[in-house]
Amino acid sequence: EKEQKEVYDWIEDNIKNNLEWMGEILSKGKDGKEYWEENFIFPIEVEKNRYEYVILVKNITHRIEMEKKVIELKRKAVGASYEKSIFLANMSHDIRTPVNGIIGFVDLLLELEKDKEKIEMLNIVKSSSELLIMLINDILDLSKIEAGKLKLNYEKVELEKLMRIVAM
Repeated sequence: EKEQKEVYDWIEDNIKNNLEWMGEILSKGKDGKEYWEENFIFPIEVEKNRYEYVILVKNITHRIEMEKKVIELKRKAVGASYEKSIFLANMSHDIRTPVNGIIGFVDLLLELEKDKEKIEMLNIVKSSSELLIMLINDILDLSKIEAGKLKLNYEKVELEKLMRIVAM
């Protein structure tokens, strides 16, 4: 109520000084129910130094309620996005650990294996596992980007070598 009184005092000061006023006010109807209205008050000089005022009032309760809903939905969406990023980061770490174990055991088997067909199959498992690790790292990077925590590492590269890798 103190805040509302300050608004009304401000409006009154503007009227006393023959200034326009435009703003939103929380009002009460005859039934005691509160509603929001947008007001435009501007003076019209009817005689020298005598003013009358035109007041335009528009009920904006629906708009204010919609704005509050949008703000609440946005807050929930931001929270859900944050939770999703945390979930992705945790899940990515949880998946990476066993995949690294697979790669490690495949490396051990490759050292021991003599059969060319089995070596070929183990290399497929290893390259697929390495691809899976790269995908997991991409997911982690996306969650870092969404959280605003991605750090870029600048380093020199051999462009010709990089182009050959990309072309594969």
